[in-house]
Amino acid sequence: MMGVLRDVAGAIGDSSGAAADRIRERAATLGQGDEIPIPLEREVVMAAHRQLGLALQDSMIDLDELQRAGDSDADAGLQMVREHMGPRIMRDVQTFLVGDALLGRG
Repeated sequence: MMGVLRDVAGAIGDSSGAAADRIRERAATLGQGDEIPIPLEREVVMAAHRQLGLALQDSMIDLDELQRAGDSDADAGLQMVREHMGPRIMRDVQTFLVGDALLGRG
């Protein structure tokens, strides 16, 4: 997720406006942190994952704002977020047929 935040900021380049500034700020702060060493306490990993997930969510909102303002660089940024999130979403909702029952996550 840290890499996605950095890549999105790179994709919007010199785009102007508050939304672009927020995206660059997230990349400069959350996108530049140290990789989380493993093994680590579950609570620490969960908190870091949540923080980065919310940052991606906020970036998607800002990318939408940029798109609606006509900034075509936002299209590339949104595609990067989709490429990261798509496989994760599919993996999270997978179910498997086991006998007469379904086995899945959540």
